[in-house]
Amino acid sequence: MSSDIQSTKERLLNAAERLFAERGFAAVSIRDLSGEAGVNVAAVNYHFQSKDNLYAAVLLRRVQPTKKRIMEALARVPTDAAGRPRVDALIHAFVSTYLHDALVHPEGDTFLRLVMRELHDPHTTGDTFFKEFIVPLNQALASSLTKARPELDQSCIIWIIASIVGQVAHFIMRWRRGHLESDDQDLVNAPRALFPALAQPLDVYLRQVVEHVTRFTVGGIEAYSNDS
Repeated sequence: MSSDIQSTKERLLNAAERLFAERGFAAVSIRDLSGEAGVNVAAVNYHFQSKDNLYAAVLLRRVQPTKKRIMEALARVPTDAAGRPRVDALIHAFVSTYLHDALVHPEGDTFLRLVMRELHDPHTTGDTFFKEFIVPLNQALASSLTKARPELDQSCIIWIIASIVGQVAHFIMRWRRGHLESDDQDLVNAPRALFPALAQPLDVYLRQVVEHVTRFTVGGIEAYSNDS
């Protein structure tokens, strides 16, 4: 691929990423996209064949690396004497990798904005995000938890995963809410007064969150296991 073609595609992807994250799929026209990228209006169809395909490419560019890192982290989890993955290590690997990609990784802010936009205002004519990110990560985590705790039925596993994901999303939003750029000090200070951990450096906050979610979730899993 020539450098000119690559440059045009990258400019379109970058422009689309900004506009889709800010406005959502439906509110962005092909003319908006080409104007933001500084390219000919025909470039979207030439390089991606449609706005739908461009949207899918934007999502995949961000969610695939995160999915890959989480999958690799789960695959590295140590096993016990029986060859089963350690539950605490599974939760720690998933939570810490997801949080790092969301709050530390250079592309984390864009990734979050795209994910939140897709969750709250889904592009209903395409299911790229669901198929390429949500489903495979849920399947990978469910498979690992099933190996670690074979006594749990799948209905329990589903609830456990929903709880883990909910906790991660909550603590991501808490950090972002506690670090808004605003001249209104009350708006900035109120979340930190309610949750003092937000005043800690990010690395300390992440460590505390990972430790809490891991301990809390393992406790819940043990309670489920004892009931089985």
